[in-house]
Amino acid sequence: MKTLRRDKNKSAKRKVKKKWKDPSSRVPKLYNEITDWVHSYEGPNSVQRGVYNSCPTMIHEDDYVPMDCCLCGSKMESVHDTHNPFPLAPFCYAKEALEKGLPHRSCTDCQPKVLISRNVNPYAKAEYSRLCKTYHKEVA
Repeated sequence: MKTLRRDKNKSAKRKVKKKWKDPSSRVPKLYNEITDWVHSYEGPNSVQRGVYNSCPTMIHEDDYVPMDCCLCGSKMESVHDTHNPFPLAPFCYAKEALEKGLPHRSCTDCQPKVLISRNVNPYAKAEYSRLCKTYHKEVA
């Protein structure tokens, strides 16, 4: 089974690289659109912060310990600047990273790369969805 997954990931990476180099492809344009959108986001407002901080499956922002991005190494000072890096790194929520000491979180600057690789690769998209459902069943 692991060999099959590895083969699917390799073929998906080849497809993404091929689409990235193709001048008629929408992938580079999509990357720029996502990058612009991510950088225009100013962070959560006070209502969102209240929701995030009171949710039992999320980290309270006061409990967050700054960590480095697993993709580029930059320092993430706020929990709101961390994201799930799957499929470029193992699937990991912020609370799980804090409780188990896992380094698998990515920064806002790397998020467009993660979103592109997650959404261009149908296998990664399905696997991400499955992992999310499994996690939320375990927490509930």
